[in-house]
Amino acid sequence: CANDWGQEATGMVQEAKSQAEEMKQLVDNHARDLKQLADKQADELAVEHAKQAALCSKVEAAESRAQQVDKLEELANKQAEELEALRAKNSEEARRANMLANELLVEQAKQSALSSQLEAAKEKTNFFKAKLDKVNELFRAHQRKHQPSPQKPKSNSDGNKSSKMLISFLSVLAKVPH
Repeated sequence: CANDWGQEATGMVQEAKSQAEEMKQLVDNHARDLKQLADKQADELAVEHAKQAALCSKVEAAESRAQQVDKLEELANKQAEELEALRAKNSEEARRANMLANELLVEQAKQSALSSQLEAAKEKTNFFKAKLDKVNELFRAHQRKHQPSPQKPKSNSDGNKSSKMLISFLSVLAKVPH
């Protein structure tokens, strides 16, 4: 009976060992499957992490570009305002320049008119000077012609002679062309 029991116990031990070996095999297989699954999930997670990192990098780059675009828009708006101010200033300066040019033309016209008037006045002055020279010449000639001789004594009749000389001179003057 003890032998039976021993054999039975040995059989049980053998069976337990066999079951333990199967369990160990199952656990090892399961552990290997779990490890492969964990490795696979770790690889997928690493890929996803890399994708997210790349996506974050792209988002950061896009945000940086958006900030640069905003700065460029601000700069462009500022430059457009400065350009508009310069255009307004240039327009005002052009208006002033036109106004000054018109004033200059008016002044030149006035100066030209004054020059013409001055030239006309010079011509009139020369004309009247020539007339006066002619009158003076005629008056001297008339005086020489009617001048009393130095030997004659002066008398009251000299007053009549002066009046006659003046009348005679004025008649000669009336004959001078104007």
